[in-house]
Amino acid sequence: MKKQIVTLLLIQLISVCGYSQLIVKDTTTIFGTIIFDNGEMKNARQCSTLTDGKDLNYTPDEVSLYKIGDKTYKSFRIDVDGKPANYFLEQLIEGRINLYYVALSKGIRRFYVSENESSGITELHEADYRKMLEKYFADCPTALRNIPYVKFERYALQKFFRNYIICRETPLFRTRFGVEAGGVLTHFTSSKELKRPFPDNNIYFRTVFGCFADIPVGSYNFSFHPKVLYRQLNVNGGYVNDYQLTNDVVVNYTALSIPLLARYSFISDKFSPYVQAGPVYQRALRNEGTVYDYTPEANNTILTDITNAPLMPDNMFGFNIGCGVIFGYKSGYSFFTELNYTPLYSPDRLNTHLDIQDISLVIGLQF
Repeated sequence: MKKQIVTLLLIQLISVCGYSQLIVKDTTTIFGTIIFDNGEMKNARQCSTLTDGKDLNYTPDEVSLYKIGDKTYKSFRIDVDGKPANYFLEQLIEGRINLYYVALSKGIRRFYVSENESSGITELHEADYRKMLEKYFADCPTALRNIPYVKFERYALQKFFRNYIICRETPLFRTRFGVEAGGVLTHFTSSKELKRPFPDNNIYFRTVFGCFADIPVGSYNFSFHPKVLYRQLNVNGGYVNDYQLTNDVVVNYTALSIPLLARYSFISDKFSPYVQAGPVYQRALRNEGTVYDYTPEANNTILTDITNAPLMPDNMFGFNIGCGVIFGYKSGYSFFTELNYTPLYSPDRLNTHLDIQDISLVIGLQF
């Protein structure tokens, strides 16, 4: 029986389905077709449509191509469990080298490439896919340098093909780890309800150092950027508060700070700027505070009270916004500098503790 080859074109109007036209090989055109997106596994086996109020399903034996929004599915004959069969493969990249993907089951996902569809497609095998990529991208030195960092995953392969299909000089955005250290300017804020509110002009210097990971998310330059930072603050000073009491304050405070950031990077060979933001949790490891109250009397100052109690809570929550630049991203090791603003708040909304506002400047090394 002669197979009928049908091409389905879709302009998606809503997230689940969209109106399109159905083009048949004999040039007969049927309008008003709706094509449903049933998920990658079902999409690989059939094209589900609603035409003139009727549910119609087309198999890869009947349809050569269909589109759902920005997704294109093409029919190819592949070998599954030793038996050849037609499946719809999703075209991830189109260019001088095409990349295709198919989900046969939850645990079986395959990738195929082709330089010329008329000559068929070739499966990328996880055991030797890097050697196959070296063959296809032999004319692109930048691609060859980055092949060792390519994982056998949909978004990783899609990003690699997108970057080097026209042999861009951009380094591959990949998972990296690193360390950082720097200085922090800390400003305490307090309410009038606090027994000893700090003056508005208090600023203290402290140090910070720690480690981080930068993990790409999706096929673009977004990444999840968690950190673990060790912060230390020592304060020994005096001031006159709003109650006209002279205070001496001694603070010994160390804490672990855990920012969980979302980052977007503008990757290039020499300078790669980035922006980031996200929530922060901080846990005190050492939290000691002593406040000495003095009252002026004639020509003397009399010590009237000593309070030994933490000025900050043990647990603080806040957020971080920051930016930075990486120098020499393409190399195995690269340096960076980063500027951050981090306000941290006491969960005690009765304001019996101090809140913190930090501005930090750090330098670091990632690898």
